Amino acid sequence: ELLSCLGVARALLLRHAAEDPELGYCQGMNMVAALFAVAAQSQEEAFSRFRAFTRSLRGLWEPGFPLLQQGVCSFETLAAERPWFQHLSRNGVEPEMYLPRAWLGLFTSWLPLATRVLLLRSLEEGSLAMLLATSLAIMDHVGSELLEQGDDMDDLLKVLEGIKDKPPHPAALITARDAWLPVVSATTARRSGAHWCWKALRRDGSRVLDHRGEALFTQRKERRASLATAGRALLKFCFGDGRH
Repeated sequence: ELLSCLGVARALLLRHAAEDPELGYCQGMNMVAALFAVAAQSQEEAFSRFRAFTRSLRGLWEPGFPLLQQGVCSFETLAAERPWFQHLSRNGVEPEMYLPRAWLGLFTSWLPLATRVLLLRSLEEGSLAMLLATSLAIMDHVGSELLEQGDDMDDLLKVLEGIKDKPPHPAALITARDAWLPVVSATTARRSGAHWCWKALRRDGSRVLDHRGEALFTQRKERRASLATAGRALLKFCFGDGRH
């Protein structure tokens, strides 16, 4: 069954690339296609839903990532008063380090397959607001663990990369997500058309590169080491001894 779903996912991506060469294939889409392949009852249903979803959130994968920019900046506004967000920010862990990978792969790095299948219909219907509300609920779930890590960037990144190992219960996640939705919807409506703050990602063919030119979709240990090294270098440059 798994091999069959992988075959369906590949067929979805090939058909998508043929029908929409301007957008084409971007890293992360394979995980999205695989989710629709698992959730749908037929290949045709899977493609119809996948096509509608990628069209509604097209800006997540377009060159320049305009919807991703909007979403990250809205996330910063919404999470600003959360202690876990303030703790991450004080230690140089910015949303650009964890949200793009989670969103481009539709929470593959954060949630188990069964939970993602359960959430898929709501994500299809709610577009950016639903992505934001789901992300904020997940981050609230790990917030206390983040606060327990102290000021070590490595430890904070380990918690973020290990969310999938200790995910929220689906029912609790849905309740928390629904509690976030009204304020998320109001915030995104107010910020529509605003100028977005952004540390750019860019596309290199199908690959997604961060502002240092490093691939967004890398192995956990490699990426964590790269981010931590960059953070320590920045602290040393600013404060001399690497501490603050």
